[in-house]
Amino acid sequence: MGTEYAHVFLPIASTEVVTHNLKPRLASGEALTGTPVVTDVTDAGSATGELTIAGTTLNAVADTVNGFGINQAIKFRISTSSTTSDSYLLKLSCEKDTSDGQTLVDYLFVHFDYPCQ
Repeated sequence: MGTEYAHVFLPIASTEVVTHNLKPRLASGEALTGTPVVTDVTDAGSATGELTIAGTTLNAVADTVNGFGINQAIKFRISTSSTTSDSYLLKLSCEKDTSDGQTLVDYLFVHFDYPCQ
């Protein structure tokens, strides 16, 4: 049985802010701390160079609609130089505010595609 990752669908040639909720991966009362890292690991760990990922930070505001509190999600801005449909696998990591300083690692598929017509 394979691992199931979250998927985000974005229009080609767009720059978007993505917020990835990590609350389901945190124990009750836990939060993220420090500086999160988002890396393109498409093609078995070989970065494609087509993505621009910037402004990576923890969420500073709780999101009651999606059910996560402050510092329970990673936010980043993403765009691609590709003009064709393509998919990328991103690795997201950040320390948890636990006494043992564990790092939480998760993966997210980002799909750039033509918008529905």
